Amino acid sequence: MKKVLVLCLTAVMIASMCVCAFADSGLFVKSPSKNTAPTIEKFETLSEDCEADLVVTSYADRANLSQDKKDLLEDIYDAIVADNTEDFKDVFAAIAADKKVDSKNLAVADLFDISSTDCDSHGEHKGFSIELSTETLKNFVALLHHKNGKWEVVADAKVAADGKTLTFTAESLSPFAIVVDSTKLPSDTSDNSNIALWVMLFSASALVVVLVALKKKKAC
Repeated sequence: MKKVLVLCLTAVMIASMCVCAFADSGLFVKSPSKNTAPTIEKFETLSEDCEADLVVTSYADRANLSQDKKDLLEDIYDAIVADNTEDFKDVFAAIAADKKVDSKNLAVADLFDISSTDCDSHGEHKGFSIELSTETLKNFVALLHHKNGKWEVVADAKVAADGKTLTFTAESLSPFAIVVDSTKLPSDTSDNSNIALWVMLFSASALVVVLVALKKKKAC
């Protein structure tokens, strides 16, 4: 009997811990591993002699990046998930002042890297004008660019009237993050509802097993 009780309680504890792990998303309102990479609809190089092509890589596909870029994206992700607001304190304050929103309501909805190919000297060029589409533009507040170890607001980033595309210019390429107003998002953005339901059912089942076992023991 004791073994059954211990096993049930252990299973419930493990399941509960799993839910906490999924639910604790820090500054993320939606895990980037659930998002596909934004799609570049079109772009233009701001230098006539540049023939570069652009590649967007989501956090979920970070294994496709070079080791340095992969490590950087993972470090950024870890800081966001750990709710390390110090990395965002100044830039969030600037966004809040400009957009007239509470900085406490700002959250990251997507994290991705943009790199160039077929142009070895793109770093010396004037940059790119980019238009991309992504599912995380709802309640868009700002686009951030990670440059020289710090986040900067992309000043000219704008969402089209139809809410489907984002246009901006980038002088250099590296990780970007989309910031949204989390108070305007549905309450179930974390995609944890199904997991929580299964854990509740599992816990209830475990409790039934324990009660049945206790009843049988008393009957004996």
